[in-house]
Amino acid sequence: MLFRSCEKFGLQISTAKTELMCSNKFPSLITIEINGEAIKETEHFKILGSLISADGSLELEIKTRIPKAQAVFSSLYHKFWSRKQISLGTKLSSFKVVVRAVLLYACETWPAQLDSSNNWKVFSIDVYKESLGKGGTIS
Repeated sequence: MLFRSCEKFGLQISTAKTELMCSNKFPSLITIEINGEAIKETEHFKILGSLISADGSLELEIKTRIPKAQAVFSSLYHKFWSRKQISLGTKLSSFKVVVRAVLLYACETWPAQLDSSNNWKVFSIDVYKESLGKGGTIS
């Protein structure tokens, strides 16, 4: 039905690019087909730069966010973070605006799970330590 509706408007569904994810604890009991081709089921789905897992966990999303935030921090390290002429307040404000924005991108869509949040907290503490010159593990 979806396939025929799309055809009416000159649209085509690419079965090679289409994936199915069931967001419950039970495996999918049905097979969805488009134009006779079964749609592949996946455990993880990336949409608008955020990784969604079928089980609702944040572990994989956070594991991909931390390296992205580390890359942003590292790219600014020699030009900004390591300079003693820049005040600590400016560095911390910049961290909140630049680095933490990358780290927590789309966090409003995350389910509230406290156990997964510790990884990004550790990263944030390391950035604060590095900014204070106390030897964080980031650079």
